[in-house]
Amino acid sequence: MSYAHKLEDGTVAVGNKIPLGVDDWIEFTQAPDAPKDSWRIDDGALTFDAEVAASIVAAAALVVAKEARDSSIELLVHDFGDGRVMQVRLKDDQYIKGAIELMELSGKTSMDEWVMEDNKKYTVTVDELKAGRLTGLIGVQAAFATYEPQG
Repeated sequence: MSYAHKLEDGTVAVGNKIPLGVDDWIEFTQAPDAPKDSWRIDDGALTFDAEVAASIVAAAALVVAKEARDSSIELLVHDFGDGRVMQVRLKDDQYIKGAIELMELSGKTSMDEWVMEDNKKYTVTVDELKAGRLTGLIGVQAAFATYEPQG
């Protein structure tokens, strides 16, 4: 058997023993199919507040959606098809963009010092960096397009 009693803030405490020092407790055999923070005791029965439950479920879904979006953005890479794989995450974009601008301003068409996903340095061209940057931007756009915020 399980027992529940109302706390001062309106929430419910539950346990498998009759709570000591509590005169107003109830016995229950089946818990509501809702988040525990939405449980209420009404007219001697353990129920739940549907609005609070929906809010809790929506907040949890939003956290999951944000984590999925952020995880997919964190994994963005551009594969050149020749063994070189460049990370093109949002946090990499400023470096890629800066390298492109610096190379164009200095008239260079390639650089020898680009660190790829495997942490080795490779030669890259301006066009390759632009292609990688485009892959990253498209990937971020796709991650946000599939992200469904609640609210």
